[in-house]
Amino acid sequence: MEKEITSSVQYNLILQNLCNVLEKEVAYYAEFTVVAAAKKDCLVNLQRMKLEKIIQDEERLAFELAEVENARVRAIKSAAVLFSMPEQEINLKDIIWRCPEPYRTKLFDLRKSLIQGIRQLTRINQLNVGLIKQSLEHVKTFLHVLVGVETEKEVYTKYGYNKSTKAIKNFVDHVA
Repeated sequence: MEKEITSSVQYNLILQNLCNVLEKEVAYYAEFTVVAAAKKDCLVNLQRMKLEKIIQDEERLAFELAEVENARVRAIKSAAVLFSMPEQEINLKDIIWRCPEPYRTKLFDLRKSLIQGIRQLTRINQLNVGLIKQSLEHVKTFLHVLVGVETEKEVYTKYGYNKSTKAIKNFVDHVA
């Protein structure tokens, strides 16, 4: 009887730990999404100093999230051992289907929230990449105007190739 109670307590501890770790991970992705949205606003409004602070926040979050993700992997492995699952078959979805209620519903909801958080963060990050590329194109165009290179011509080429740019008047020549 005592062994059965100990086994039941251990069973609940393992599944509750998995729930707790997933809740932390969902919270980190939500925070990451807020930071990524703030980054987007900084890119749009050209707020360099604020952007630097946000990048530091992102780096801190990434470091902390890596620790939580490692904890998730350990929790999933513990649950897999609990259900006598072979290591090559370990994934959260299969573990969820083997869990009894109320853990099954809770873990299913956490998995769904985690997937949604990752997708939302991915969308915002893709938008940020587009904004950064657009900003770099503006800088490139400005520099081309400044040094007098036609914007459709490339300044750099593959290593070993010489490419001369058409000599035209540039902004520096006009000012000097």
